[in-house]
Amino acid sequence: MRSIFLLIFLISPLFIFAQSVNDDCVNALELTNVSNYCSEFGAFNNFGATPSLPIDYVCIPNEDSAKDVWFKFTAIANYVHLQVNGKSSLNPGGTLISPQLVLFSGSCNALVEINCQSDGFQTNHLELFAGPLIPGNTYYLNISARDAHVGTFQLCVNNYDQNLVPDGDCPTSRVLCDKSSVFIEAVFDPGAMNNEVDPSTCIQEEIASSWFRWTCSKSGTLTLKLTPNKPEDDLDFAVYELPNGIDDCSGKRIIRCCASGENVGEPFELWKQCTGPTGMNLTSSDTQEDPGCNNGNDSWVKYIDMVEGKSYALFVNNFSQSGQGYTMEFGGTGEFLGARANFEVMPEETCYEDSLTFINTSTAPTDPIVNYQWSFGSTAQPSTSLDPNPPKVKFDKPGYKSVSLTVTSEEGCVDTYTKNFIAKCCENPLEVDLSAVPSESVLLGDPITLNATIYNAVGPTVFEWIPADYLKSCFNCNTVTFVPVKDETFYVQVEDEKGCIANDSLSIRIVDVTDVVAPNVFSPNYDGINDNFNIFPNRGAKTIKLLRIYNRWGACVYEGRGLTPSDDTQGWDGTFKGKECNPDVYVYYSEIEFLNGRIQVVKGSITLVR
Repeated sequence: MRSIFLLIFLISPLFIFAQSVNDDCVNALELTNVSNYCSEFGAFNNFGATPSLPIDYVCIPNEDSAKDVWFKFTAIANYVHLQVNGKSSLNPGGTLISPQLVLFSGSCNALVEINCQSDGFQTNHLELFAGPLIPGNTYYLNISARDAHVGTFQLCVNNYDQNLVPDGDCPTSRVLCDKSSVFIEAVFDPGAMNNEVDPSTCIQEEIASSWFRWTCSKSGTLTLKLTPNKPEDDLDFAVYELPNGIDDCSGKRIIRCCASGENVGEPFELWKQCTGPTGMNLTSSDTQEDPGCNNGNDSWVKYIDMVEGKSYALFVNNFSQSGQGYTMEFGGTGEFLGARANFEVMPEETCYEDSLTFINTSTAPTDPIVNYQWSFGSTAQPSTSLDPNPPKVKFDKPGYKSVSLTVTSEEGCVDTYTKNFIAKCCENPLEVDLSAVPSESVLLGDPITLNATIYNAVGPTVFEWIPADYLKSCFNCNTVTFVPVKDETFYVQVEDEKGCIANDSLSIRIVDVTDVVAPNVFSPNYDGINDNFNIFPNRGAKTIKLLRIYNRWGACVYEGRGLTPSDDTQGWDGTFKGKECNPDVYVYYSEIEFLNGRIQVVKGSITLVR
């Protein structure tokens, strides 16, 4: 809210990057947290990425050269809000310029574009709202930048159930059953009751209002973030306790009030901290902020401590009267009471050959569930159901399955539960046996070969190795050879043409040998034989970090760093400052770094002869 003042004037370098692991759709990086998720600043990048957009897209002006990377997620609700922050104030240290984003449904070999955004104004930040999505389905994100730019970026994903029309009156307002994000597209008026706000409070009047109510099911803190759809809008809010229960707003008691905003007539620099998002957080100590931006106002007030069984109401007012809405996000340790979707699958050993029974175990402690929506996936029969207890379901092929149930209560609470599982092949199942050559124990620096032997495969098979960091040449082979550097368990997953999946694992032990050989005599006479002094450790050595040579008086006559172990063309050539050193006994000191990070100090004497 604005505050108007009467002004009284008084005298007074270049880098080369490896190829991105998620450079193409089939290797898309899976995002497992899509509820109010934001990565660390600059957590992702498209260094080394190659163009892979399958067809032309209107909003991507250079799709044939865009260096793109891929992400995927399983939807848990029907709408999604995506943000990519590159070299912007929202992402300190980010470097990506003019990011681009395409959201797809379908599969990697049959992608369907849902929405697309490209930063044509070089703000280095973009947002995308999309929906409706189908909970349980997989969606793909393709991120690149205009003019083939590369750099680091932050990715934010919020998958939520959209509430379309807010209610301007407390008694008839939406009851929230959980802390899922709420997206309000537009707010126009104060509702039928425009006198629900006490004029003596910080907000003073209803202009374009939204009300929400809830009951606490678990005591704890509650934080709130309100982000206006139009960044310059001024949002005010108040939180009330409802002593007479959730169905009675008449006795509401205000416990938080925040109306800070513009100081009309003053320079923007004096009140910019009161613009943008507002809400309750864990760091603020004030419980009320009056109109304007004075006395430490910053548009944030202290969190509330909810108490189990008590009911609350939230009032949000768009003082700017732009007609635009906002996104509402809750946090903290407290929980809301409401309908909860849940189910079990029988039999527990899920065989795709069987007809599966899905047992509804949803609960609704406040008001009855009036709508059920099951989604079993396109390969299931049936693929959907609206019955509380659906008919038996059979999948036409094995593999990963994602089944979701969305319930809606009489008061409009919406909750979705998704269960992911593997429908196994139980008749003549695919099997894989993992073995190591020469053995499961290997010397540090020695190569090892892992063989995946498969049985009962139908058609060609696809292999996935974990971890894949060691694999340099073949990611989809039944045999891989590499040099391990530490004790580790390796996993292989195999999928055949039928969709059957099998797994096996093997633990590899690394024997760290400390053997190091250093000659005690060398003859730098330029005959190509024994002309340099170097250290010869076992092949588990990575580098000779330091090699120093001292004469008998303690003076350092040579220092080498980053030498290649066992390379007799590197090291000390028997000279000091370009002059040949006299035959004598010298002392050496060396530090050797091994592949596993261990540093070994080796020292001794060397005789120079000519």
